[in-house]
This record gives sequence, C-alpha cells and structure tokens, in this order.
Amino acid sequence: MKKTIQPLIDKIPILNEIKRKYDVEFYLEVVPTISVDDDTPCLAPSLEIMKFCCDTGTHIDIDLYVI
Repeated sequence: MKKTIQPLIDKIPILNEIKRKYDVEFYLEVVPTISVDDDTPCLAPSLEIMKFCCDTGTHIDIDLYVI
C-alpha cells in the first residue's frame, strides 16, 4: 500500500480538486494472498496510509484469498 500512495502524498490538494471537479471516488484495492502455511498473516495499514485515505476520501477495499 505504501508503494502505491507514496508518489501521491504530495499531490493530495490536486487529488481533492480532481475529486471535487469530476465527482470521482478513489479506491485503494488490496489483494493479498495468504498461504495456509503462514504462521501469522497480517494486514495492517500504517497511520500514514490511513491519513492519506482520510485526507483524500479514499476507500480501502480488501479482497482476501487463502490458498
């Protein structure tokens, strides 16, 4: 998630202007794959990611697949 939003953090005002002007919604789509052999799978967005999502109104959509 951090790799995805890192280049966008300094563009929050521009993203919010795009959102307002064109009435769009932003989504951060997360699709982790977990193996049943993993001891402790974890999915925890950092505070930086959560702040970005709050500041831009970005939805976090998590589709979890267990193999």
